[in-house]
Amino acid sequence: MKKVFAAIVLALGVFTGALAQSWSSFNGVSSIVGVTVTPAMGPNTFTVSLASSGAHITYNGTDYAITQVFGVYALTGGGGTISATEGAGTPAGWSFDLKNNGGGGMAGWEGPSNNVRINAGQSKSFTFATLSGNTDQGFHLAFAGNTPFGQTAFIKANPVPEPTTMLGLAIGGLGLIARRRKNARS
Repeated sequence: MKKVFAAIVLALGVFTGALAQSWSSFNGVSSIVGVTVTPAMGPNTFTVSLASSGAHITYNGTDYAITQVFGVYALTGGGGTISATEGAGTPAGWSFDLKNNGGGGMAGWEGPSNNVRINAGQSKSFTFATLSGNTDQGFHLAFAGNTPFGQTAFIKANPVPEPTTMLGLAIGGLGLIARRRKNARS
């Protein structure tokens, strides 16, 4: 009986976790290529486009092909909150959501079915009536095959340097410091 109860509790936890996306659900990657966000028709309207080909994320030195964008978000982290309201002209089938939990906030749109997502070569525009507190952009992406995050994932648009990039920057910085000290002695 205890094992059945534990299995039910675990299943409910997984199910509610899948429904409760928050700022902390977004994964950092080294780069996103082929997904662009450009201002359009005013300060709070953005056009999101997916390239016709070559769209991918890079994570730990491996590229993963992006097939669809089905979530577009403004994010704030570090325990901050985001304040936003939906503007006019939301694309048909997309729903607006605002959450402040999980270490930060997220506000944006999700297109739940295949016929309303942003596919290769397509663009859609989204408008916030009001927006404050955001620092990052995030996307809910679908991939061709599995990634370390699964076949879909929440991805932060602002790249997170890979460990080897950080190591290279550190070595370069140490080299500059050593050179400066050498020149100061001369």
